[in-house]
Amino acid sequence: MNIEKFTAKSQEAINDAQALAVEYNHQEIHPMHLFLALLNQDNGLVSAIIDKAGASSLRVKKNVIDRLKAIPAVSGPGAQQVYLAKDTVAALNEAVKIAGKMKDEYVSVEHIFLALVDKSRECKESVESAGITYNQVLETPVSRMIISGELKDGQALYVDVKGEELVFVSE
Repeated sequence: MNIEKFTAKSQEAINDAQALAVEYNHQEIHPMHLFLALLNQDNGLVSAIIDKAGASSLRVKKNVIDRLKAIPAVSGPGAQQVYLAKDTVAALNEAVKIAGKMKDEYVSVEHIFLALVDKSRECKESVESAGITYNQVLETPVSRMIISGELKDGQALYVDVKGEELVFVSE
């Protein structure tokens, strides 16, 4: 996995997931930490996708937080050293594959989100708890847009699937 092929916002989410794991006193960075990091992004694309699909991103976020609180905390020497859980690595690798299938040059937060909902049971259940399915997420107008390249200041250029419009989104 080449981190340089992740957008600035994707890299930020991975770093934020690490900080969340430390905050919750978890030794592993679970997919749920990464999901919460995506949901916490200001004007975030993931929250917009969930809301456009007809669910409440706030409800999903609450569900994710509740699930994170249920993970046993660790303390003592070395407790602040965290590592990626096997499921998180699998989800990030899946995000790379999704980007490739979409013929995208960079792995965006959307790719990570789709991978998390597809590969992590907990993330999928959190989305479904708000009343939407993976397929509904895929069908949102935002999800149907594809990333074509990295721009300055962490912005990404999105092109509608039909190629009809260009939209600059601060990702």
